[in-house]
Amino acid sequence: MQSSAAAEVTGPALRFARNSGLVTSTTRRIYPRAIAPTISTGSWPRTISAGSGKSADRSPHSSQFQARIGKAPLNEFNRTDLASMPELGSITARSPNEIMRIARNAVWATCLGLQVALLAAPPEFKFHYIEKDATWITSAQQCTLSDIDGDGDLDFTTGNVHKSPSLYWYEYIAADKWTRHVIGSDNDFYGGAVAMDVNGDGRPDIISSEYLFINKKGTTMPFAIGWDKYFIGTGDPYCHDMVKADINQDGKMDVITNSAVVQGEGLCWYEMTADPLKPWTKHDIGGEKYRIHAGIHPVGVGDLDGDGDLDIAAAQSWFENVDGKGNIWKEHRHDLIGQPGPWGVAVKTHVVDLDGDGDLDIVQSECDLKDKPAGLGWLENVDGKGTFKLHWIVPRKEVADYHSMWVFDYDNDGDMDIMVGNGPLSTGKKTFIYENLAGRGKKPMDSDWKQHVILEGFVAHEGVIGDVDGDGDLDIVCKEWTSGSVYYLENRLKVKAVP
Repeated sequence: MQSSAAAEVTGPALRFARNSGLVTSTTRRIYPRAIAPTISTGSWPRTISAGSGKSADRSPHSSQFQARIGKAPLNEFNRTDLASMPELGSITARSPNEIMRIARNAVWATCLGLQVALLAAPPEFKFHYIEKDATWITSAQQCTLSDIDGDGDLDFTTGNVHKSPSLYWYEYIAADKWTRHVIGSDNDFYGGAVAMDVNGDGRPDIISSEYLFINKKGTTMPFAIGWDKYFIGTGDPYCHDMVKADINQDGKMDVITNSAVVQGEGLCWYEMTADPLKPWTKHDIGGEKYRIHAGIHPVGVGDLDGDGDLDIAAAQSWFENVDGKGNIWKEHRHDLIGQPGPWGVAVKTHVVDLDGDGDLDIVQSECDLKDKPAGLGWLENVDGKGTFKLHWIVPRKEVADYHSMWVFDYDNDGDMDIMVGNGPLSTGKKTFIYENLAGRGKKPMDSDWKQHVILEGFVAHEGVIGDVDGDGDLDIVCKEWTSGSVYYLENRLKVKAVP
């Protein structure tokens, strides 16, 4: 019995399976109980060992997993005890959720004489208020997700950067219950922010603009969180974007910042000093010669030329790390995406291998545009060395401000999807998922992007992504800009099978 026959796919389904390469292994173990890749945790096995239902690799980006197929009750795939299944045969699929791909293409499978339909619903993100009509909001930014209190879930930071400067963290207690705590609130100007363990005590600290806030959990009173503030000079008071990466590969995280104002420092990175509570060492990337309002958030760092070090992707250019240590940089101008707005050129940037060819591409959305059409596109790294070709996902047709953008696998099917949301200068208030239908390891064509509206009526400004509730899929946390609410979009990833 061939592996494709193990699923006994017939008619159009058989042609689809063969053309897509959905079933790729000749190993055969069929379990008579369920198609059950343990969806409840979202942590997909790469390969389930024969008869044990266990796996050493449960990475969500695993390259291979074994689907178990049989005549089980065909309800939600939740918490199935794989170890108890008698072994009759199996197939190995190339990605954790290729069964979902069959479902999305209306494919019918026949397993040991039982015909089933696998139904995958459109993206479902459940809206929860973190704080409704937050009266403190005047210019909210500084968004990070990390486990500040060490309780196993993710907490959220944000705060004002102009009027009434402040920095808060929201403690996750339950999906509909978050508690706001003060990190800092004074006359200092805060800007972009990152969460990282600066002092090596295992707790995430917060860097916002030029200041470091040390997390002192349990040092002021039992189980309390206290914060000590230090001036470390990272960025400048006008820093819009801040990201973290080990630029010089010394094993310690560095901070990359950009700002567009004349009195700002431009595009720079900052190296942690021997005493991380003292000012960090500044290194120019583009320096004051390269001024953009926004360009490197959320993930504007990666090896774009394939030489083993970290380069920087920004608006209209990328910067080559020539010596590998961040001391010498070369700008490569392409002008493919990004256009001037009221505060200068601004884009959201995510470096990722979108087409599965082994090199890093760039996804960018245009933001902070007023009365101008904005676009969302990806820059294909055509030679693996930093020569890019633009592919529009959303062409410049509608007036928009795509001020939230993140590339992530929202449906755990092994390929990268895109979340993008309307900022305060957009004509509408919507957040979208652009679902990648190309499949794992395949280059997405223009027709492979399917738009889903997952939220309406709220500004999406500086949204961040993470597994907030620890259920194995990726959620979205966001807030509005000059007024409004802080909110959480819980990913309700589900796959159902019905007879």
